[in-house]
Order: sequence, then C-alpha cells, then structure tokens
Amino acid sequence: MKILFVTTISDTVNAFLIPHIQMLITDGHQVDLAFDIHSEIDPRIHDLGCKIHPVSFKRSIKNKKNLTAFKNIRGLIKKKRYHLIHTHTPIASVLTRLAYITVPGLDTSIVYTAHGFHFFNQAPLINWLLYYPVEKFLSRFTNVLITINNEDYHRACRKFKTGHIRRVNGVGVNLDKFRPCSQKDKMRLRKKYGYGEHDFVLFFAAEFNQTKNQELLIHAVIALKNKIPGIRLLLAGTGDLLKTCRKQVKKMHIQEHVHLLGYQKNIQDLLAISDAAVSSSRREGLPVNIMEAMATGLPIIATGCRGNRDLVTHGHNGTIVAIDNVQQMAEAVFHLYSHKELQTTYGRNSLNTIDKYSLHCVLAEMKKIYDLVIPAADHRQGNFCSKKTIKTKPGRH
Repeated sequence: MKILFVTTISDTVNAFLIPHIQMLITDGHQVDLAFDIHSEIDPRIHDLGCKIHPVSFKRSIKNKKNLTAFKNIRGLIKKKRYHLIHTHTPIASVLTRLAYITVPGLDTSIVYTAHGFHFFNQAPLINWLLYYPVEKFLSRFTNVLITINNEDYHRACRKFKTGHIRRVNGVGVNLDKFRPCSQKDKMRLRKKYGYGEHDFVLFFAAEFNQTKNQELLIHAVIALKNKIPGIRLLLAGTGDLLKTCRKQVKKMHIQEHVHLLGYQKNIQDLLAISDAAVSSSRREGLPVNIMEAMATGLPIIATGCRGNRDLVTHGHNGTIVAIDNVQQMAEAVFHLYSHKELQTTYGRNSLNTIDKYSLHCVLAEMKKIYDLVIPAADHRQGNFCSKKTIKTKPGRH
C-alpha cells in the first residue's frame, strides 16, 4: 500500500514519527513524506527508503507561501493517488484535506492526528473563530481522527462528524532511552555537567515561545534564589524568545541559577541529573517532555493546561499550578524542595504511571487504527468513540 505522511515541518518527523513510519514499512507498506524542510532530515528516514516531497508549508496561517503549499500537495496527491494519507500538525492537515476534497476520483483514506486543537477551554476567541469551523468542516472528510488528550477527545466525539474518533496516548516515549538511574550514576553525571551534589536542579525542554512561557520559570527562580541558593533551572531548546530570556537572565544577574542550554541531544542525561521536571506551558497537546521526565522517575510541577492535566495528577505524581501564576510556581518548587519524601513519592508514582504512554503501547494502538482503514485488514474494535462512517465524496468513506 502507498502511504503518505504529511507534516508542516521536517522537525515533527525527526522528533516523533520515525518509529511509526518504521512499523508501517516493516509491515510491507511504502511510505512517502511531505513537509517543509525546516531542519536537517534525520538520516534514519533515508535509511528506511522513504521518498521525500518538499512542500512549502508554513506554520503561520497568514503566510502566503501556504497557497503554493496547497498547490504542491494537491498536485502530489493527484499524481501519486495514495491509498492512505496520515496528516499531522494543523496547517499541513488543513491544506492536505482541502486538497484531497478537490481531487476527483480518489480512493484514499485520511487519518489525522490532532496534536492539540488550537481551540480549547479558555482559548482566545480568535482561536475559536479561526480554527474550530475549519476543523469541524474537514472532520467530514476524515476517516479517522486521532486525539491525544481527554479534552480534545470528548469535544471531537460531541461535535465532529468523523468516521472514527480515537484517543491515543501521544506519540510514545522510548522507555529504553528514558529510565531512572542510580544515585551513583546521577552524581557521576552531575560532575560531568558541572553541577554539585547539593544543587536543586529543575529541567524543562521546549521551544522558546509564548506558548511554552519560560519567563514564568525565570521569575519563579528570581523569587526563590535566596531561599534556595543551590537552585539551578536548566532550559533546553531554541526559539524566537531565547534571546529575550537570555537578556532577562543577564539583567537580573541570575546566570548562576538559570542556564539556557540551547538545542540539546542529551535530554536523557539532563533529566537524569535533575531533581524535578517543570512545565510553564499555556497550552499543550500531550507533552513529550513531561512523559520523558515521568519515565526517568521525576516528580513534576506543571501548569494546569490541557495535556499537562492528563499526565500530572495533583498530589500523586506532582503539583499542578495555575497558568501564568509565578507565586504558585515558586511555592510549589519550594514545597517540593523542602519535603524530600515528596520527591521520592511523586517520582515513584510518575514511574508507575508511564507504561501506558510507552512507544510499545502507542504503536500497538496505531496498528489497530490502521486496521480500520487499510483494505482487507482485520478491523478490530477497541476503546474508542466510533461514529457511523459517512460518505464524504462519491466512492469515499
């Protein structure tokens, strides 16, 4: 079977989707990829034999290059006539499904993974006006809609007219790569990276932008640096606001306490040396950074946005604080620092919760979903919201 994976930028495939593609290829399918080449393509993609089709998708809905992207993806779909198209990320998924419904005579199944709708509880009104009507309309032309958190899943079941709606626990975390280490190894790694035995290390890996809101964590450290002299906040990632955060750290003379690490490949080591993982996000789908921290056996302090709430149970494996509330974040960090037994309990509970988010379990769920749309497969039914399959165009369903 000919399958096309579509994402807005190459980074999404590099970071999350290679095991999913590998599973399909192992099962005997041909997988092509279409995306904007935003960063260097992972060599494993070439090793798998995937054909790459550059398409100039842009993440901003206002970018005029998306008109060209629409024409390019439509031409590709029309020429190749794939049996299955699996789309990811909002812009690419909208443009691909719009292109699909304008090409007559296709016998193609559409699977769409929504990594977090832009419309959500307490989202700005403009998000609802721009994104909700489009997603609701295009749901009619989607055979399977995959959601990754409870809020999106229940809204889609109530509001959308999709063939099947399924909730899957994210893209999967590799439990062979992310796992707890011994105290001895933790101290060895701390020495390697220049941190002391008594430092209190917090970690957050995310793109520097308004959504991830790293400035909240920086302000929390400013409030805590005298109470916790050994506090060390490690922020890994790049993005538009990295320069702004760097200036802020320098202006407040907290370079000793806040370390802006840039892009890092050694996330598992940085988690291993940490005492807790933190998240300041205003919006999430189902955050991989928290799943990786849970797999490492860390307690979590996170804002109460969608996605974070799916992974962190307040008082069980971490603490939930209000979005944009510096005082609550600082108080939660100090409370965890002051109660060592909580660090152990929360970390253990994180570890006991993570199995269902493992790559092994997620791939097993994805295989069931592909069975729904791959011809001649065993269409097994699982724990999902199934609606009557509807005709989207003559000969399509």
